[in-house]
Amino acid sequence: MKEQQAKQDFMAWLKSQIPDTAEMHAIAQEESERIGLALALKKSIDAEGHNQKALAEQMGVAQAVISK
Repeated sequence: MKEQQAKQDFMAWLKSQIPDTAEMHAIAQEESERIGLALALKKSIDAEGHNQKALAEQMGVAQAVISK
Protein backbone atom coordinates (compact mmCIF):
# COMPACT_ATOMS: atom_id res chain seq x y z
CA MET A 1 0.00 0.00 0.00
CA LYS A 2 2.85 2.38 0.82
CA GLU A 3 4.38 1.67 -2.59
CA GLN A 4 1.14 2.67 -4.33
CA GLN A 5 0.94 5.89 -2.31
CA ALA A 6 4.59 6.68 -3.07
CA LYS A 7 3.88 6.19 -6.78
CA GLN A 8 0.85 8.50 -6.61
CA ASP A 9 2.85 11.11 -4.72
CA PHE A 10 5.65 10.95 -7.26
CA MET A 11 3.26 11.26 -10.21
CA ALA A 12 1.59 14.28 -8.59
CA TRP A 13 4.98 15.89 -8.01
CA LEU A 14 6.07 15.13 -11.56
CA LYS A 15 2.93 16.69 -13.02
CA SER A 16 3.59 19.82 -10.97
CA GLN A 17 7.07 20.09 -12.51
CA ILE A 18 6.11 19.72 -16.18
CA PRO A 19 4.30 22.61 -17.88
CA ASP A 20 0.92 21.71 -19.39
CA THR A 21 1.56 23.17 -22.84
CA ALA A 22 0.96 22.04 -26.40
CA GLU A 23 4.72 21.77 -26.87
CA MET A 24 5.08 19.42 -23.90
CA HIS A 25 2.16 17.31 -25.13
CA ALA A 26 3.85 17.02 -28.54
CA ILE A 27 7.14 16.02 -26.92
CA ALA A 28 5.37 13.42 -24.77
CA GLN A 29 3.59 12.02 -27.84
CA GLU A 30 6.87 11.73 -29.77
CA GLU A 31 8.55 9.97 -26.85
CA SER A 32 5.60 7.62 -26.45
CA GLU A 33 5.81 6.67 -30.14
CA ARG A 34 9.59 6.21 -29.92
CA ILE A 35 9.26 3.96 -26.89
CA GLY A 36 6.46 1.99 -28.55
CA LEU A 37 8.62 1.41 -31.62
CA ALA A 38 11.57 0.31 -29.49
CA LEU A 39 9.39 -2.13 -27.54
CA ALA A 40 7.89 -3.55 -30.75
CA LEU A 41 11.37 -4.02 -32.20
CA LYS A 42 12.58 -5.73 -29.02
CA LYS A 43 9.55 -8.04 -29.03
CA SER A 44 10.16 -8.93 -32.67
CA ILE A 45 13.86 -9.60 -32.09
CA ASP A 46 13.06 -11.84 -29.11
CA ALA A 47 10.31 -13.70 -30.99
CA GLU A 48 12.68 -14.50 -33.84
CA GLY A 49 15.38 -15.62 -31.43
CA HIS A 50 17.79 -12.98 -32.66
CA ASN A 51 19.96 -10.67 -30.66
CA GLN A 52 21.25 -7.14 -31.18
CA LYS A 53 24.48 -8.34 -32.75
CA ALA A 54 22.71 -10.50 -35.35
CA LEU A 55 20.25 -7.73 -36.20
CA ALA A 56 23.08 -5.21 -36.58
CA GLU A 57 24.93 -7.57 -38.92
CA GLN A 58 21.80 -8.06 -41.05
CA MET A 59 21.29 -4.30 -41.27
CA GLY A 60 24.96 -3.54 -41.85
CA VAL A 61 25.26 -1.24 -38.85
CA ALA A 62 27.16 -1.31 -35.57
CA GLN A 63 25.53 -3.05 -32.61
CA ALA A 64 25.58 0.30 -30.77
CA VAL A 65 23.05 1.63 -33.30
CA ILE A 66 20.64 -1.18 -32.43
CA SER A 67 21.14 -0.85 -28.68
CA LYS A 68 20.01 2.79 -28.66
